[in-house]
Amino acid sequence: MRNLFRRALPKVAGDAGQEAVPDLWVRCGRCREMLYAREWAEASKVCPKCGFHARLTISDRVALLLDANSWQELDSDLRPTDPLGFAPAGRPSYAEKLATESLDSGQSEAAAYGRGTLDGLPVSLAILDMGYFAGTLGSVVGEKIARAFELGIAERRAVIVVSASGGARQQEGVVALIQMAKTAAAVQALGAARLPFISILTDPTLGGVTASFA
Repeated sequence: MRNLFRRALPKVAGDAGQEAVPDLWVRCGRCREMLYAREWAEASKVCPKCGFHARLTISDRVALLLDANSWQELDSDLRPTDPLGFAPAGRPSYAEKLATESLDSGQSEAAAYGRGTLDGLPVSLAILDMGYFAGTLGSVVGEKIARAFELGIAERRAVIVVSASGGARQQEGVVALIQMAKTAAAVQALGAARLPFISILTDPTLGGVTASFA
């Protein structure tokens, strides 16, 4: 018999398996404890009950790393294309999946880069986000990473890259693999310019990203 005095609370998808009641509460992805959303966010999405770390978004990491109001994202208008016309039989095409990923995540790609300051020091920062296509390395992600290093060289800035990736993006084939060589060359160029590079590996960092710039 239906209980008329017990209202079912709506659930929405949260970060890295977090279930949430809109605006007020989130449920820990490990211990399933209900947490006050604002306190959870202020604790950098770490559960106070079991210590579980939920994955952070690009904006979360910018807030953690950079001085307030110093972030200037660059080339946010870059969009991925479908160079191979990847459309497996009976499954969504790559173009369709890109549209779905953008709608679900609110992002245009799995990476962002730009300039900012860290304790007053100028830096070039690039961040990968598992929330879009598992943070995979495709043509646009590779281009943004390479441009982050070029920015560092041009403006004599240290470069910081926060990696979170499932590896190279299969749907772009050899185009994705080329990004490994391009980004590795960018790292080498920064070293030749005698500028510092800080690589921050987060959960998870796999495959072609590990083998190139991470």
